[in-house]
Amino acid sequence: AALALDDVVLEVNLTPNRGDCLSIRGLAREVAVLNGLAVSPPSIAPVAPVIPDQFSVTVRDPGGCPRYLGRVLRGVDLRRPSPGWLRDKLERAGLRSIDAVVDITNYVLLELGQPMHAFDLNQLADGIEVRRAVPGEQLKLLDGRDVALDAATLVIADARGPVAIAGVMGGDRSGVGASTTDIFLECAFFAPLTLAGTARRYGLHTEASHRYERGVDFELQPLALERATALLMEVVGGTPGPVVEALDQAALPTRQPVRLRERRLAALVGAAIPAEDVDAAFARLDFTLLDREATPRDGIVWTVRPPSHRFDIEREADLVEEVCRIYGYNRIPARRPVAELPLAAVPIRQNAEHELRRFLAGLGLQ
Repeated sequence: AALALDDVVLEVNLTPNRGDCLSIRGLAREVAVLNGLAVSPPSIAPVAPVIPDQFSVTVRDPGGCPRYLGRVLRGVDLRRPSPGWLRDKLERAGLRSIDAVVDITNYVLLELGQPMHAFDLNQLADGIEVRRAVPGEQLKLLDGRDVALDAATLVIADARGPVAIAGVMGGDRSGVGASTTDIFLECAFFAPLTLAGTARRYGLHTEASHRYERGVDFELQPLALERATALLMEVVGGTPGPVVEALDQAALPTRQPVRLRERRLAALVGAAIPAEDVDAAFARLDFTLLDREATPRDGIVWTVRPPSHRFDIEREADLVEEVCRIYGYNRIPARRPVAELPLAAVPIRQNAEHELRRFLAGLGLQ
């Protein structure tokens, strides 16, 4: 019992459009939705800054990185090992323990779905800059490989050059190690289209790139940064500075309203789903109800806005699918399609007699 060897590991296969379920938080949210239960997320309180130290952040490509948060923590002690509970949770999720700082960022990734990275602050020069790489720039990655960067690659850089491929992997020069005492904690939202294909161009596939390519909740970063800060202080100590944020609100994704017509829902499903069940489905999915109007032609018309973690809701058919799976496919009656297939008259002289003989012989009529 002390080793929790009676634990159960579930392996979940996800379709590419459900990046919101690539975390314990996302899976819990989905299980709660399907079973009509409430979610009990961890309580995450803001960590007040103790020191005034900041490290400047400049975003040159807001389209690729609309939101970038960073925080300085001084006086961390990486000689402290990760606690057993942390190592166990990572290993049972398929990740190996590296050191306390990396383990904590990986834990937040698994728990909340937000990739993070920690830099050795003393190896950074003159602030962080998020930009596209200059063709020919070189970067030694944390896995020891040297790569030549292309102009399409979004990088995290300092005054001396790139220190990470944004959303994919950090560089060796600024990586944390046993001698690290001060860190700069990164928590950002990188646009999926900007990162699409980046990891593959360099022969990489990381936990971070897997999530960013599918879409990370663009409102999650402040919460994740506070969670990581609190865990770091608990495990390796340190004193935090204030959170620095570079934000371009106009470049963040927008959740457009989507309409669902009751008539169209019945036509696509082949059955009438009660309006109150549609209302309940939207409420459980945390969709914001903008309008609910009864019309003579389409019946009730719902207009909803999906939450920030759902990148896959764009059109009416998406809402039909969501309502059906919440309502239950097993509750929708199965009906065979009914269609008339009239046989057209063909004149006997249209086909030669020998062709007709060959056709009948092929059917076994000899």
